[in-house]
Amino acid sequence: MTSESSSSSSSDHTGDPISCEENDNEMDELKFLKNWTYCIRSDFASLSGVPATWENGHPKHWGQEEAKIFLDGEATTPAISPDNQIVAIGIANQIHLFRVNTKERVDVLHGHPGEVVTVAFAPSLDKDSIDKPDAPRYLLSSQSEEEGGGNGYIIVWELDQYGMKIPSSKEEQEPQIAAADHQNTDFMHCFPGELGSFGGAVFSPDGKTMIYIVQNVTIDYYTGNCRYSPCVILWDVDSRLIRHRLQGHTDIVMWIGISPDSSLAASISWDSTARIWDILSGKSLHIIGPLGGQLWCGAFSPDSKYLAISQGGRDLIHIYNIPTAQPVSCIKLPTWSRSMAWSPDGRFLAGGLQIGALCLWDPYTGMEKQRWSLHFDDFMMQEYATIGGVQFIGDKLIFRTLEGTVEVYDLATNLKQQFTRGPDAKISRCPRGEMVCSRDSKLLIIPNSDGTLRFWRL
Repeated sequence: MTSESSSSSSSDHTGDPISCEENDNEMDELKFLKNWTYCIRSDFASLSGVPATWENGHPKHWGQEEAKIFLDGEATTPAISPDNQIVAIGIANQIHLFRVNTKERVDVLHGHPGEVVTVAFAPSLDKDSIDKPDAPRYLLSSQSEEEGGGNGYIIVWELDQYGMKIPSSKEEQEPQIAAADHQNTDFMHCFPGELGSFGGAVFSPDGKTMIYIVQNVTIDYYTGNCRYSPCVILWDVDSRLIRHRLQGHTDIVMWIGISPDSSLAASISWDSTARIWDILSGKSLHIIGPLGGQLWCGAFSPDSKYLAISQGGRDLIHIYNIPTAQPVSCIKLPTWSRSMAWSPDGRFLAGGLQIGALCLWDPYTGMEKQRWSLHFDDFMMQEYATIGGVQFIGDKLIFRTLEGTVEVYDLATNLKQQFTRGPDAKISRCPRGEMVCSRDSKLLIIPNSDGTLRFWRL
């Protein structure tokens, strides 16, 4: 593994790389990438209709990054520490930790039985606890899954000021055993479960609560049918113990999240309901639905008063007022959305769509305000071009195309940025991990499918 300070999307090839004859009625990842051409159908504009323009120096291609790190394998979505000093990223069943300023790898964490799919730093730990001798500076949560997408497994790691794992007292007493057996988890906080996906928060903003799910699936011996009785877990960060077990859903829970004011938790399920919970008491405050179809993901408004719920099948986004428990609006979509985010001022809801498009809506009226979309001559390309990783960093709206291009639009300045491959950079697979942005909105970190982690200035 090496680190560099600097180091370039389209391909006109047609034909199925697997078979000798191309099937015009099928689309897969390889065919999608070989036929990929970046072309905009509709672009951003100011609310008064002025077309957005490129910020100086954009678009940026591979080779123009601030720095890059060559990784030891395919990476998942990275996480950055609350002080912007450490980057954690899952590679196979390990977690690699790097210093942001030097790009030096400082530690590799072992212990997961399967592939690591999620990593997340807790917000800054309590200053009083940090100042104690030998106290952890960072808390990192990670989840792996069994081969074939089976049960999840969570480990919570305590790291020192350098981003290195802090040995437990048992490890210090038995260092030879701990060093010899990387998969020995007797020394860590570990338990079965799944961390949030589709943009759901892992930790509360106040750093006091971690949320995860245990799906509790049972399989009927005779029919082979699966039955779910999922449990949403609220885990107390200070005590390192379970605070509440929240039950009631009757099908797989797809999304969990915590409100910006750290007072509420939400869970969204394929049982067609969304539930709102009180973080401290564990009490169920609202059951929204059933809404008549599988629910996929959600997003809390910045003031914690509204919840956006994405529904598949009927392709809708429901906006609910939490204090009144009443629906506010219902947004009809051209297809489903699995990635949503509110603007910091609460004026807009952004949603990435399956058809290579991103929309901005007024969440209170349901009116579409803007649509950014890609153009494809082949409708099957469009159906494959999911937009994900939707997030706001201040006034900047950030999202990623399935192929790996990251788009940034500044609502305040009406300027665009783009971070992408160059015309000569060929890839054979889409990146698995999404981008992460530093808390100060200055640094964008993107795992790419060429086996590198690239650092860009926003």
